[in-house]
Amino acid sequence: MQWKLFTIEEDNLNVLAWHNIFLDAEHTNEQKHKIYWSRVYEYSHKNKIFNSKHNVNSLMHRWSTIQLGTNKSCGCYSQIESRHQSNINEEDKVIFIF
Repeated sequence: MQWKLFTIEEDNLNVLAWHNIFLDAEHTNEQKHKIYWSRVYEYSHKNKIFNSKHNVNSLMHRWSTIQLGTNKSCGCYSQIESRHQSNINEEDKVIFIF
């Protein structure tokens, strides 16, 4: 099987889909794993304005990669924040992470 890379647009839409489904007050605590990711996939598929042949499994795996990177970035930001450096603004803190 040949892996197809996700584009930035796909990543952005998938994060938006995850966020919207995650915050869905009607289903939040009642969603089983498989149903949850099916809903994320459906949201992404309905709202995409580009070609994509990724299935729900590849979306779940991609989300794991996004989440790992996000957790690392948040950890770095927390360490920077804990230093309480008065001469560094928010933009500098974010630039320091990347």
